[in-house]
Amino acid sequence: MATKYLAAGSITFASPAWSGGAIANTDDLVIAEPFGIVAIGLNQSALAGLESVWIKPTCTAGRIGGGAAGSFLVDVDNSSDAFVANQGGVELYIAAAGPSGKIENLDQSGPGSTYITAGTVDDVTISQGRLTANGSAVIVNLVAVGGSSMIEYNATAITSAEFHGGNHTVRRAVTTLTVSGGATVVYDPDDAATITGTTIVTRGGRLVHRAGATPTIINRGGTYDLSQARISFTPGGTSWTAIGTRITQSTSVPITNLARVFGSQIVASDGPVPV
Repeated sequence: MATKYLAAGSITFASPAWSGGAIANTDDLVIAEPFGIVAIGLNQSALAGLESVWIKPTCTAGRIGGGAAGSFLVDVDNSSDAFVANQGGVELYIAAAGPSGKIENLDQSGPGSTYITAGTVDDVTISQGRLTANGSAVIVNLVAVGGSSMIEYNATAITSAEFHGGNHTVRRAVTTLTVSGGATVVYDPDDAATITGTTIVTRGGRLVHRAGATPTIINRGGTYDLSQARISFTPGGTSWTAIGTRITQSTSVPITNLARVFGSQIVASDGPVPV
């Protein structure tokens, strides 16, 4: 395992740009200084896996991939702690595209942005900046405490997605979706998404639910907003409990399965309905 640093101002990931030579298996790659637009040396898919790709806060500018250059193709799974961290002001296009097609951990915590374009990421965290996962990328677990994200449709559901801050849109199924704190989440699963096993939990924040007859809903605070529904659906078919929650109605979404309500408020077109 070797630690290699990218030279300031680089426009390539080929060997001359890295201290210690070409990128190799189990490397820790550190990007600490501003660089240009990297479009060369991005295909590292033949490697078994890196240990880390760390874009430090001191790296205030640069772009890796994008456009005709495509994505940085690499697995980052040498250990269970292996990670990609974008803590700088960088635009990163990355795809888990090696033998296993996996990135263990990915952290978007700088003012820049990360685009996951393919492969599987086991754990994603977001606290600042923006993250986009396109339709070819699988996310297993996600935790967001800030920033923003767009999670496009993929047939594989996210196992657990927790949103505690920031602004986020999710277009795929989630087995357990939790919203709390100051987060605003638009949950708009594609019509092709299978959400028969989904549980929604709100403990604060605002969840805008636009589609999908989610079977289990537990509202324990915040706002559960149905007013922007784009299709007719019936939420809470198996179980729906609301405690201290503001529920905003839609004419296309019947509230028929709300079994237990304590200190909540249903806001209809003609004003609040105490329940």
